[in-house]
Amino acid sequence: NPHRHLYNDDAFSDHIAHNGGGGIDGQSILTPSQDQAHKTHNWDPINLELHEVDKMEVPWNEKRDKVYWRGATTGGGNHPAGFSPQYQRHRFVRMASSNSTSAHPLTFAHPPSSPSASHYITTTIPQQSLNTEIMDTAFVKVVAAESYPGGLKALKDDHRFSSAVPLGVHWKYKYLLDIDGMGYSARFMAFLASDSVPVKMTVYEEFFSDWIEPWVHFIPLSSSYAEIYNIYAYFSGPPPSALNAVNSSLATLPTNSKERKSVEGDRKLKRIARAGKEWKKTVGRELDMEDSPWSGLDFGPMIGMRWDLNFELPFQSFLIVAPSSSSVAPTSRPTYV
Repeated sequence: NPHRHLYNDDAFSDHIAHNGGGGIDGQSILTPSQDQAHKTHNWDPINLELHEVDKMEVPWNEKRDKVYWRGATTGGGNHPAGFSPQYQRHRFVRMASSNSTSAHPLTFAHPPSSPSASHYITTTIPQQSLNTEIMDTAFVKVVAAESYPGGLKALKDDHRFSSAVPLGVHWKYKYLLDIDGMGYSARFMAFLASDSVPVKMTVYEEFFSDWIEPWVHFIPLSSSYAEIYNIYAYFSGPPPSALNAVNSSLATLPTNSKERKSVEGDRKLKRIARAGKEWKKTVGRELDMEDSPWSGLDFGPMIGMRWDLNFELPFQSFLIVAPSSSSVAPTSRPTYV
């Protein structure tokens, strides 16, 4: 959780950061993680303060029309032995960096610049071409290479690797992939706070799952990832290889030509980015993270009380600890232990 001093460990023993299958007893209370509070979009590590806009943020029209992801080779437990190639991140990076010439179907509006975009066509395009034009995903750190069949060499042969980058480099791209690692992804809140659009794939229920709306505040992605290419084509228009595949006259126009892009799709994508940013500012605040575990709590079991009409609260049995002003906002609740 973001601020451990807010919680009594015994009282909150059934609070978890994410839930993949009903929690310990199916009724665990979901709480934020410290990573979700610390990986921020606009934190100044030099002056130790938050800015309204991250200094590395990029105007929407200057962002690159690509799906971007960087991360480590984490993914879960390698059981049975040899399962690690099926980790979520491994599967996506292999798919998004594949040099296969096998045909992949793509559906898109043609012409893409039509306001109504009522005419859609489907064609097949080599996987390699789609990845070159749409994807920019790579591992930047190796974790537990020995669990991958064939070891480190096989891991690097099967996946694209690149250099580590600051979080702010992500803001250069319109589509920010958010994908599970060993557990939930802690970057989602930072992605929401940016002016880009998070594309989120998760198998977990998190503390904010009931507060946020897919396709309004972010773009959801299935665990197969198969629809990612059509998502891109819907919002950004067909890549060059798609126009060439259908012998479109638009293929002869410059790559940055408006006629080759989905103007209405880009507006919709930008609206999702704005809505997600507003959600983060109004609902996904640090204060909301601090408050979320208190919602729905039954304080009776926590302090061993029996609630009835004749009960008088024994204030002398409580120790009230004021939160440190250096680590918590003044509006934070005190700790009851």
